[in-house]
Amino acid sequence: MPTDHFQPLTLNIEKLVGDLTEFKHRLELENNLLKTNQLDLLEQSNSIKSDLASAIDTLTQKILSQYPDVFFNQDPSNPFTPYLQKTISKAESLINQCFELNQKNGMIVSALSSINHEFINQLTREPDKVNLYGASGKTQPSDFKKNLGQA
Repeated sequence: MPTDHFQPLTLNIEKLVGDLTEFKHRLELENNLLKTNQLDLLEQSNSIKSDLASAIDTLTQKILSQYPDVFFNQDPSNPFTPYLQKTISKAESLINQCFELNQKNGMIVSALSSINHEFINQLTREPDKVNLYGASGKTQPSDFKKNLGQA
């Protein structure tokens, strides 16, 4: 097959690699913001990340509609040029890296959410549901909200 036949695919895969590279950068930034508790900057970054995700999804669907087996295809007899094969491999690598980073960020968000939820529960818990250790070493009901102000 002539090389020109794959030019539109090559251009789309190159664009995908660029978008995935930017998306990976956004995920790394998100990870850093989560770890350094800069949540005010996270909202702006998430908006950009969301737009990129949408563009990547649209482009990926376009590529797959024309070449359904283009990604993660282990068939050594594919008709693609060496350059296109290398570019596809780079896109596949970026897809895996983005997936792993996104999972890590999801775990951090989940942990922070759990901590915040528990903290809110502690602050809003009814007094008769909170048991503290007394002088005898046994737990006894306490007015948690009053104790917070006295700490």
